[in-house]
Amino acid sequence: MNPDLDVSFNEYCESHLLFITMKKRESGKIDSPEGVAKQLEAFSKFHFNICKRVLGQRVDEWKGNEPLSYAFVDFSGTRYGLGTKVFPHIHAIMMLPGNLNDRYWSFVSEDAFRMKMLIKLDLSELNIQRFDSSRGSVENLISYCAKGVVGEGGKHSDKTFYWDIYPKGGR
Repeated sequence: MNPDLDVSFNEYCESHLLFITMKKRESGKIDSPEGVAKQLEAFSKFHFNICKRVLGQRVDEWKGNEPLSYAFVDFSGTRYGLGTKVFPHIHAIMMLPGNLNDRYWSFVSEDAFRMKMLIKLDLSELNIQRFDSSRGSVENLISYCAKGVVGEGGKHSDKTFYWDIYPKGGR
């Protein structure tokens, strides 16, 4: 019997869903597709490093064991309706696979891992926390993560997306 099937949706999310905020040290104005790509590239590298540490070096063997993540570029002030496009950062949700949940969580909750990612990815902030249903619903968390994307129609003026999904296909 699968113990994950014996819990409510909120209980499952509280033990498997992470909320991540990260800021590149070189924030500033993001008015180019390259700027958007740089923010998402930092999250992609973060996701890859987590998988590599938990799943090992053989990328071709990762399939089905990687966390599912949605990462969104956000900007200061979007919570209050200000579309300034300054101080870009990433809000992401990451659903940990049930069979490896504890291994992933023990790794991402290590201070040493956070410090390594801050340095390696040139981040000024990296905050990783488990979803807490007492603070709101999963739907509210997703809405919060995507608020910068929704205000921009999801794309930069040149059609570059302000969000991405991980893992990427083809691994």
